[in-house]
Amino acid sequence: MPSVLFVEDDEAIRSVLRRALAEAGHSVVAVGTAAQALRETAAGAPDLVVLDHGPQVVVDALEINPRMREATLHGEPLELTWRELDLLVYLTKRPDGIVTRRDLFEHVCSESYKGCDLTLNVHLSRLRRKLGKTAVNPAYLHMARGVGATSHGFPG
Repeated sequence: MPSVLFVEDDEAIRSVLRRALAEAGHSVVAVGTAAQALRETAAGAPDLVVLDHGPQVVVDALEINPRMREATLHGEPLELTWRELDLLVYLTKRPDGIVTRRDLFEHVCSESYKGCDLTLNVHLSRLRRKLGKTAVNPAYLHMARGVGATSHGFPG
């Protein structure tokens, strides 16, 4: 019996396809995230992997799923605040170009409160730290002093 690993974040779709594949004679493992899929494949490779790539962004070991509001790095969940994930998602939509602080304020810091400038600095700093590299050797997120931030390597 052929084995199928099916990755779909929508439970309703996952359930229907799991049942259909099983009825077609397949041994089915259905999971909701790529991180879960990586754990499943550690036990043994299936004959076929079906991946709903949907809105996910995958760059090297970083995977972001904006719809599910989750991100993983090397298959491990990243503990990101709501604002940190919003920043990461916004930056991934603008690959290899500088996003100005004004853009970040308008699209991520929509509240009009005076502390946003310093708060934005804190969020960006924490996000960079959580992505695992130092300011001297950043991964994924680079700062352009006095201008804004840029993300490198993300698809558009």
